[in-house]
Amino acid sequence: MIAPARAQRAERQRGNPDMTKSTKGTGWGVTFAHAFCAKFKCHEQEFERLLFRRSLNWHAKPVAFLMRPRWRRAFFKEDFDVIHEVGRTRSYELFIAELNYFYGRNQRDTNWVRSIFGLRVSAKKLLALQRRLFAAET
Repeated sequence: MIAPARAQRAERQRGNPDMTKSTKGTGWGVTFAHAFCAKFKCHEQEFERLLFRRSLNWHAKPVAFLMRPRWRRAFFKEDFDVIHEVGRTRSYELFIAELNYFYGRNQRDTNWVRSIFGLRVSAKKLLALQRRLFAAET
């Protein structure tokens, strides 16, 4: 799978065109999705759904699970996008870059329901999970 264009540009600027290694020596050797699935014994096809469930803000969970699946996917599009992107990361630097990009998207979000009620994935939960999965490497 091809990495996102912004991450590719960032890695090329750092002198790492293949994105499989980190320039600071903190590459994981596996993708975040692979490490998550190994830890929680799930198939990679289930990764996005399970990570969404684990990283959703607690007060958003009832709302998310009462929505029809098609509406849920559309309403939480930004969240599923960041989950997809962090799943493909292979280093701490790229993981943080994706979370920062997600933060910027949330700041520019025009959906007042998402903004006011905080109906979104928690970047803090994603970061805590990353630290738990790669405790020895970071």
